[in-house]
Amino acid sequence: SIEGIRSSMEHFQGRREAAEDVYREQDPDALEDLQQRLACYRYARRIEPPAPPLAMDPLFEPAPPRAFSQLAIPRPSASHLESFLPQRRRVKLAEQAETRRLRLEAAKVKRQITLQEHNEKSSKEVDRYLQRMDRFENYKRAL
Repeated sequence: SIEGIRSSMEHFQGRREAAEDVYREQDPDALEDLQQRLACYRYARRIEPPAPPLAMDPLFEPAPPRAFSQLAIPRPSASHLESFLPQRRRVKLAEQAETRRLRLEAAKVKRQITLQEHNEKSSKEVDRYLQRMDRFENYKRAL
């Protein structure tokens, strides 16, 4: 609870044993000085600026809106326009289709290899299991 936190903060004594050991060896007055500084620090508060208001300041005036200006769109170059010609578009679509086909084919091959490896691994595990069971049955018969 908040009251418990406040209480622990108000009654915090610090690590007395460690501080006393260090300052006992050096200077007896240093321990008193440390305790005095800790007592002052314990009650010190930070000075923070006040929080900004939640409502808009009535004296604040936003900047007036600017006059609408036509957007600056650069004129496309001839090569840019030519890239959208139907012939080039067909070539580009064919290249994309070929790329897709190759990726799909590579994925199918990878999948087949993965399945084959998985089947081999599973068959090896089954073989090992059957061998262990045979050994166990032979051991049982021997007893």
